Amino acid sequence: MNYSDIVNILSNSNLKVTPQRVAVLEALYALKDHPTADAVKEYVRKNHPNLAIGTLYKILETFCEKGIVKKVKTDRDFMRYDIDMHRHHHLYCEV
Repeated sequence: MNYSDIVNILSNSNLKVTPQRVAVLEALYALKDHPTADAVKEYVRKNHPNLAIGTLYKILETFCEKGIVKKVKTDRDFMRYDIDMHRHHHLYCEV
């Protein structure tokens, strides 16, 4: 996902394009394994070490509200974020 694609996603969702939002969206596309907020934080902080955790959670929540990502609750009650908005299944093994 390149910068102009990310800008288009944010603009089409009526969101202001900020470096923090761009960085979080880049992280979500780069981390393809339904990352947790902590995984996104670790990825983003490599280039944006001053990003506050509260800002990260607010951005993730805004992305959920705008339909850019969805929350996926795991069997252990961990919240993960799914950037793939196409219909697909999430399976859990209980064994």
